[in-house]
Amino acid sequence: MEMNVHHVTEDQFTEYSEFSVTINHKEFKSSILVANSKIYPLLIQNIKELYPKIITDIIELNHDIILFGTCNQIIYPNDDLINFLRKNLIGMEVMTIPALCRTYNFLVSEGRKVICILIF
Repeated sequence: MEMNVHHVTEDQFTEYSEFSVTINHKEFKSSILVANSKIYPLLIQNIKELYPKIITDIIELNHDIILFGTCNQIIYPNDDLINFLRKNLIGMEVMTIPALCRTYNFLVSEGRKVICILIF
């Protein structure tokens, strides 16, 4: 699905499906982390493989919220990661990838600092 994009300085999702996303005309079909106008590859295929040590450096950048996107069904991260985020007062939401793309674009257009983790 093609999206309407707000004019902001951050990267925004311009297209999405359950199995890929497009950011600034570049398509991604494998897991990625999006933060501060940077896109980082993630070498994981399941959200349960995501542990605090993998994202600690990114989390220290002081974002408002972390959005987790998991294809077409909602799957929560492991308890270690949820407890780590709670302990560090970091908000999180888990949603399907299409919902994440729409939510991210909206939050970024409001000037919010958002981290996205998309697991394909």
